[in-house]
Amino acid sequence: MKITNLYSKNFSEIKDIQNEKLLEYNLFESKVDDKINYGIQITSFDGRNREEYISEVICDNKEFVQDVVKYLYENSVDIDTCEYVLNDLFINLNIKKQTIK
Repeated sequence: MKITNLYSKNFSEIKDIQNEKLLEYNLFESKVDDKINYGIQITSFDGRNREEYISEVICDNKEFVQDVVKYLYENSVDIDTCEYVLNDLFINLNIKKQTIK
């Protein structure tokens, strides 16, 4: 397993609206049966707590997954909504996300 940070986004505190936090958008690489698969990891740090979302396997096309990570970053997708956004994106692209069993 290898995780590579591609993008980071800082959010400042806006009183009564938003807490300060850092989002990191990462490429998740795993090897199964001599095949490399790629997924996404998003981490959120608020100074005290760390949360993460991991989609371990999306597909074996690294460039496509990097583009998906970029899309999530450019749209400021948080870990709370990431799964919904990915599902909608893949439905619109008519792609089925691969999974490892």
